[in-house]
Amino acid sequence: MKEKMKAAVITEPGRIVIKDILIPEIGDNEVLIKVKYCGICETDLKILKGEFSKEYLPFTPGHEFTGYVYKIGKGVENIKTGQYVTVDVNLGCGKCYFCKNGQVLMCKTCKQIGIHKNGGFAEYVKAPENKVYVLPKNMDEIEAVLIEPFANVIRTAKKAKYFPGGSIVILGTSAIALMHVQMTKASAATPIIVIGDDETGLQEAKRCGADYVLKNSADVITKVFDITEGLGADFVLEAEGKTDNYQLSFSLARPGGKVIGFGLTGIEEETPLQLFDIVLREIGFVSSVSADDYDMTDAINLINSQRFQLEYFTDCRYSLENITEAFKCAKNVNNGQKVIVSII
Repeated sequence: MKEKMKAAVITEPGRIVIKDILIPEIGDNEVLIKVKYCGICETDLKILKGEFSKEYLPFTPGHEFTGYVYKIGKGVENIKTGQYVTVDVNLGCGKCYFCKNGQVLMCKTCKQIGIHKNGGFAEYVKAPENKVYVLPKNMDEIEAVLIEPFANVIRTAKKAKYFPGGSIVILGTSAIALMHVQMTKASAATPIIVIGDDETGLQEAKRCGADYVLKNSADVITKVFDITEGLGADFVLEAEGKTDNYQLSFSLARPGGKVIGFGLTGIEEETPLQLFDIVLREIGFVSSVSADDYDMTDAINLINSQRFQLEYFTDCRYSLENITEAFKCAKNVNNGQKVIVSII
């Protein structure tokens, strides 16, 4: 009889339950990981609500995970049992134009662990050897669960090309928004202006390095222009996927500035834009949605080198048995808090 494990399964929109399911069988070039921690992402919340990946249900979510190598396939050469690892969850074909050019998510056959197939809210998860990263022995185990989200933030910084001394507005106070704040601070952007609705989130943004925090209000555009000496911001980053924020972004950018799209809206959500004004003022736009291999490596190095303040993202933990409560807590994303589930 095949062995079973405990896993959190989204059976239908709005319902996540602990079930006994089969432990994944690995192929020759795959690794079986005994999961230790898995973070709850806003994407997980969208999946639970039925706004994303609904066609793949039922399955186990969770794409921000770490754990110990439990078993390796006979073709695995560079990974050993017992090593503490994390995973790049983006699985492309590896052969197409996009995979070869660091755009795996554009691959027509790309599937993501925890988003399209069983992920880390389980006792075990499998991954291809070439997507598994052995972590430094001195890396804090709980901080390591933040590698995947910080890798996304790092890729955004690379694509946006914000620069030392460049002003930036970040719209949102979720955990990922505060990670963007820390990344812009590490890149010497200034001033860093955070706009949000949650008082706790705004205070945490200040602690994470924001120079100014502004409550989203009718006069917020005026306030941003006052701070930037009448110019507007060099960069405006939308971090939470709100259509109103995207509209606002183009009004906050200076002529020749750049809007950065990171937050995912609902699949069918739309927003009107004043294209004449955007083109006339030569506002640029760039988007970024996930990380590639190099970003994962950079995130590991930066976190291990203690370049970020991670305490606020690691102190809210739940057990796998309390997964329902964990997801309920994570719904309040605007306070900047990160919810992490301990699997073992």
